[in-house]
Amino acid sequence: MSPYRRAVLRLGRTRAGAVARGTLGGRRVRALRVLVLPRTRARRSLRATLAERRARQLPSNEPRAVLEAGRWVVTDPHWHPQRLREDNLARTATALEAAGVPYVLIRTSSATRYTLAVSAADQALVLSALARAPDLRSAQVQLAVGSRSVGRALPAAAAESIEWGTRRVVRVYRRVRSAPGAWTVGQQYGCDVELWEEGEVAGAGSPMSIGPRSNVASNLLPVGTLADTEPHEIGGRVYARPRVFGQVMLEDVTFDVDVVYTWVDGSDPVWRDRMLRTRARVEGTPFHPESAAANRFTDRDELRYSLRSLDAYAPWVRHVWLVTDQQRPSWLAEETPGLTVVDHRDIVEDHGVLPLFNSNAIISQLHHIPDLAEHHVYLNDDVFLGRDVVKRDFFMPSGLARLFPARLHRPFGPPTVTDEPHLNISRNIRAMLEERFGTTITRAVRHTPHAQLRSRLYELEELFADDFARVLRHPFRHHDDFAADQLLQYYLELTGAGVTTRISYDYVNIGLAEQAPRLQRLLRHRDRSVFCLNDAPAPDQPPIDHADVQDFLAAYFPVPSRWEVGGRS
Repeated sequence: MSPYRRAVLRLGRTRAGAVARGTLGGRRVRALRVLVLPRTRARRSLRATLAERRARQLPSNEPRAVLEAGRWVVTDPHWHPQRLREDNLARTATALEAAGVPYVLIRTSSATRYTLAVSAADQALVLSALARAPDLRSAQVQLAVGSRSVGRALPAAAAESIEWGTRRVVRVYRRVRSAPGAWTVGQQYGCDVELWEEGEVAGAGSPMSIGPRSNVASNLLPVGTLADTEPHEIGGRVYARPRVFGQVMLEDVTFDVDVVYTWVDGSDPVWRDRMLRTRARVEGTPFHPESAAANRFTDRDELRYSLRSLDAYAPWVRHVWLVTDQQRPSWLAEETPGLTVVDHRDIVEDHGVLPLFNSNAIISQLHHIPDLAEHHVYLNDDVFLGRDVVKRDFFMPSGLARLFPARLHRPFGPPTVTDEPHLNISRNIRAMLEERFGTTITRAVRHTPHAQLRSRLYELEELFADDFARVLRHPFRHHDDFAADQLLQYYLELTGAGVTTRISYDYVNIGLAEQAPRLQRLLRHRDRSVFCLNDAPAPDQPPIDHADVQDFLAAYFPVPSRWEVGGRS
């Protein structure tokens, strides 16, 4: 039997199965009639079959690619979201150039994908270019609607079998993982190719270029707008981008944003000796026993993984400031462009109050970091980014901070030595704001990254000078303390410098073993923008096993950041 005949019979069986359910293309027909489909339809199916067969051949330029369930997967221990995004763009652009297909780069609101626009007249050439590109032998192609991929994913070598239909966007991507069995990323960092048409639009006085979906400017542009381009560099390669997409839009956040961490390694014997000596010196000062609890200083390498999350999902950060007490993580590289280690002595003017082991005291001085940006985000080292975020998730384009209040309400009453420190912090902040503004607070502040304005922190230090001075006199947490990062959140809302909003978020108390399933949920779905792994043990309750926490972090963030020894360059 000829290959052509075999292809028709296979098609007939497939469509017969469909007909048995009632319809074929919206019409009721006999299954047998499928065998007499037009010859061109059968040939097109045969071409698709042969193309997919060729696509299963091992790409010579991808020695780390393996075929799984009909799709290539590339193992790259140093893959990185931004690099993968740029790589998919470059491979797709190279394929179009080799086929002589003109394209331009357009700007969308996606934080994970680049988009190229081509003429709808070249739609057949586009698919042919993708099918024949050597650099796309391990890639997949799939139709897309908005941010979603739809329909079946095909090997790029089978791209010519795609029928655009009403879908005017095709997504090109490679499936990549850091190690066999690890989490595999794919279409979220692909490159989209849009078909743009020219035609008349009701109400428009001239012919328009019409795109298939919205972007940061418009999908209706006067003819010729796309051809008016300027060079735009991405990943060391220059692309032609229409000038309209280079304009600053009202929704764009154009100012620099920094990130600040505080960190301590409680296992460091030198640091621990310093801490114990200081504690002995202040013996008798009333403070809650939890104030010097070991869990407050335990280092589970959270900072390493939090930095990995930052490096992977927030490439827009201008600079990272790591505030420590005469320490430096052993895994931190000697050269760390974009990251500076700041000692407590660099931000606390009165060295007589040092050393400090009170996080509230240290946080009250973070705005003294030299060269810190006005707009910055404060992260505890147990806070992580769970997926790609943008500046606009933390700041409004006008410069206002985004605030994330919790639904939990704090109890009223005066602070006491026997109450937990976080309750006393809220009570002290409430008293401070009531006295100054006549307004009380009720809701807690979530364990998320905190958007901060440096100038407003200086205002607080002037308004509450006595409180700022008092917290510095407490080497360990004290029932009279306040937390400057939390105080600022309320102050920004009170003064109109911040707006309350939401962010996709999760909180896991690793001090309670019963919350272990929450880690598995996070790892499986990866649908939270931020999450916190807080260590808040409860009496007579076992914690999540330390090894399980480590395994979770290593699985969620497998790729070293550019600041680690052995990390990407």
